[in-house]
Amino acid sequence: MGQGDSRRSHFATTGGAGGGDRDPSYNMAQRAEVNEQIALALVRLQQDMSSVLTRLNTLEALSVAQHQMNRSRSESESERQTRVRCYLFLQ
Repeated sequence: MGQGDSRRSHFATTGGAGGGDRDPSYNMAQRAEVNEQIALALVRLQQDMSSVLTRLNTLEALSVAQHQMNRSRSESESERQTRVRCYLFLQ
């Protein structure tokens, strides 16, 4: 008997790939447990995604605020340099 044959006989005796002699209520309980684990994983994934979106929104708002501050500083510096040039020109 080859290696594949022993695997097939193992699954046939344990009910692995087809269910065989297993109690249908056990199969239903197992499916319910798997469905519950999937649902829990989806809830956690949804919470994680919500957290990521919140952090991205915060990062975006901070980035916009920083850009506006830098622009304002740049404009103020430019105005100051213009005033200094005018003062020096008039001297």
